[in-house]
Amino acid sequence: MNTLVTTGRLEMLVRFHPEDLPPAPWLEDLRRLRAEVFYEDGRRPDFRRNGVYEDSSPLDLGSFHLSVHPAGEDRVVACARVSPGSRSSLFQSREHLGGPAFDGLLASLGTAPADTAEAGRLVIARKHRGRGLGGHLLASVPAVGEAIGASLMFCTTGTVDGQDRLYAHYGWRACPGTDGFDPHYRDVVLVMSNDLGPMRRSEAVRAKVRRQLGDLPRTGSARLAI
Repeated sequence: MNTLVTTGRLEMLVRFHPEDLPPAPWLEDLRRLRAEVFYEDGRRPDFRRNGVYEDSSPLDLGSFHLSVHPAGEDRVVACARVSPGSRSSLFQSREHLGGPAFDGLLASLGTAPADTAEAGRLVIARKHRGRGLGGHLLASVPAVGEAIGASLMFCTTGTVDGQDRLYAHYGWRACPGTDGFDPHYRDVVLVMSNDLGPMRRSEAVRAKVRRQLGDLPRTGSARLAI
């Protein structure tokens, strides 16, 4: 399923990868970019083994993937993932906290797994940073969450590079007591939530993307002009 968002000389695809199929070539491209960004300068060595960049995550299957490309090219310069509540047993936030603690967090927020979605794996290639792609993705991710029926979203993000502060600028709130060091990412990570209310930044972008996505699970594809 494809959704195309055009922004100048870049375009953004939103694609659903079925849970019961092997990783498609386009998904492997996203995984490679993610691994390259996570590994940068050897900071997170787990993402490069024997000279090969790899970020294989079972949550990729059954999830929606946003990817930004130069117009007319397959090359990926940024991407993010939105996983529906039906995949909540594999959410990174659940893995980070542990099942009982995650269930307790859901209870404290008064929501059920089926009503949630999780954002993750938001990365931008080094040469394309500082061009507003992060803000565009952070405005588009909640739109995708709404389109697939979520009323609350989670993400698990690092802090060493100020990632949590960036998310906070776009309406995400840190969940108290969820921070902890993750040796895989070599970072202190925490869980953040977003109730999908109006955004302090880029609300017009989010609202427009949401309108044009329409019934994403049913229609499967749409072309969005921004």
